[in-house]
Amino acid sequence: MNKRVYPFDAFISYSQIPDKGLAISLREALMELGAKKYLLQFRSLEIFRDESSTAGNKPLSQKIREGIDQSNYLILLARPENAAPGKEDKKNWVEEEIEYFIASKYGDLDPINRRIEGLKIIICLVDGEIFWDYRENVHDFDWAKTNCLHPCLKNRFIEPVWVDLRGVKTKELENPTSLSLQYPLFKQKVAEISSKIKNISVDDLIADDIRYKRLWSALLGSAFAAILVLMVVAIVLGADYRKEENIAKQNLGRYKIEEFARSLRDGRTYFEAQNDTLACKQFSVANETAHAEEYEDSALIKSQLNELNNYLKLCNCK
Repeated sequence: MNKRVYPFDAFISYSQIPDKGLAISLREALMELGAKKYLLQFRSLEIFRDESSTAGNKPLSQKIREGIDQSNYLILLARPENAAPGKEDKKNWVEEEIEYFIASKYGDLDPINRRIEGLKIIICLVDGEIFWDYRENVHDFDWAKTNCLHPCLKNRFIEPVWVDLRGVKTKELENPTSLSLQYPLFKQKVAEISSKIKNISVDDLIADDIRYKRLWSALLGSAFAAILVLMVVAIVLGADYRKEENIAKQNLGRYKIEEFARSLRDGRTYFEAQNDTLACKQFSVANETAHAEEYEDSALIKSQLNELNNYLKLCNCK
């Protein structure tokens, strides 16, 4: 496969109204087919498609000119409408894109010998007919039968490259979702176009695509398994953390209970000195409860603590 020497591998030239959907799907499929996603290379090719909806018979915009300048190939979606001359002696947009591509890549041509060796225009036949006249003295399109190419392509090719997309276009009209690599016919045609750009065989391209997708699936599976392991570890660590947290709370609770018991003992000593047997009895019960109850069942202790605290306040000993 040749190294990319242009920012874009190809520029798609098409008629907006009839072929916009096809152009969009074709661009996406060309970028996806053969992409090495397992190496995080999510595009196999870089394809320029103009998204403006400006009508024809107007000069090419700077954006389109730059797109053509930066593209190695031109993919022409050919149909009879593109072969028609522009209105009011102006060129139609597809004609301008073709002529600008040839001029930007090959410069001024000899008016006598205008054929270009290896002209990088891939013709995709969407509608109409194409016939090539192989006679040695002609070796050009049979313009009496070809009705979908603009005359600006006359005597340009030594031998053209074209892919028949008429079956794909028919399928699109029947079912718009058929423009997907999941459909064998569309995938085959996309592979034929891509193989010309990459300079490899169609079979090798499709085989590579299958292999790359398997590697990508394996990578996703490994990543999913790793995520599951991390989730399990996180759950286990979380459970251990909650366990330690509960232990810490229990220890804190026992500490508070022991502090409470200590304060009760101190209060009992005071009341014994005052010979207050009733208060001493209450302190004794609370003290025993403080040591007997677990922290999580200490609601009774809290209740008794409140009662005793109130009692202490009444006795003016707190």
